[in-house]
Amino acid sequence: MEKEMTREMRTCLSSLETATMLSPNQVTRQVNGGGREGGGDEYRSKIAAHEGVVRSLRARLGALASQVTDLHCEAACLKSDKSDLSKMVVSRDLDLEAERKVTERLNVDLEVCRGTLIAARGKHEEEINELRTIMCGVKMEKEAGEKKALERDRANASVIRAMKHKLVEVESYLCSAEGREYSKLEGRLAETKLRLVMALSERDEMEMELREREGTGTEGVRSEWGSECEWGGEKENNGEERGKPFTVYNYEEPEVRKVLGSFNGKK
Repeated sequence: MEKEMTREMRTCLSSLETATMLSPNQVTRQVNGGGREGGGDEYRSKIAAHEGVVRSLRARLGALASQVTDLHCEAACLKSDKSDLSKMVVSRDLDLEAERKVTERLNVDLEVCRGTLIAARGKHEEEINELRTIMCGVKMEKEAGEKKALERDRANASVIRAMKHKLVEVESYLCSAEGREYSKLEGRLAETKLRLVMALSERDEMEMELREREGTGTEGVRSEWGSECEWGGEKENNGEERGKPFTVYNYEEPEVRKVLGSFNGKK
C-alpha cells in the first residue's frame, strides 16, 4: 500500500512539473499575446486552468502526505508490536524449553513407575498363583472330605438298613408262633415268681406264728429274706382287700434261688 501511495505522489509531482514548465517570462509574454491579437486571453484561461489543476494536485499531495505520516505512525506501531511479539516468542521459547525439561523428567519418572509397576505385577501374579494353588488344595481336601462323608453316609445307611431288616425279623419272630410261645413262657415265669413270693410270704407268716408260740421274736426273718411292704389297698379275686403286710424277696438269695430251682425242675 505504501508503494502505491508513493507511486501516486510521484505521478502528482510529475503532473505539477508539467503544468508549471513555463518560466514566469514565458508566461508573461504569452499572457501579453506574444505580439498576436487575442493570444493573451487564451493563455490566461490556460493559466487559470493550470492553477486549478495545481491547487487540486497540491491538495491531493497534502492528503497523500498525511496518509504517509499515518502510515509511518502505523509502521512504528507495527515495529513496536513486532518487538513485543519477538519478546513473546523468546519467552515462549523459554517456556517450551522448560516444558521440554519437565517432560523429560516426567518421562524418566514414568519409566521408573513403569518398572515398579511391572515388578509389583510380577509379585502379585506370584501371590495369585500361590493363592490359586492353596485354593486348589482346599478344593481337593473339600472334595475328599465330601467323598469320605458320602462313603460314611452310605455305610451308615447300610447299617441302618441292616438294623431295620433285623428289627423286621425280630417283629416277625415275635409275631410268629415261637414268639408267641416265648411271650407265654415269660407270662408263666412272671406268674411263677408271683406264686413264689406268695409262698415265701406264707412260710414267713407260719415261721412267725411258730416263733411267737415258742416265745422267740421275728427279727432276722425279715432281714434275711427281704423287706416288709404293703399291698396298697388292692383286692384279691374274692373281693377281700389286701391290707396285710407282705415281703419282697431278693432273688439273688441262696434260699430263693433254691426254691426257684425247684419250680424249674432243678434242685
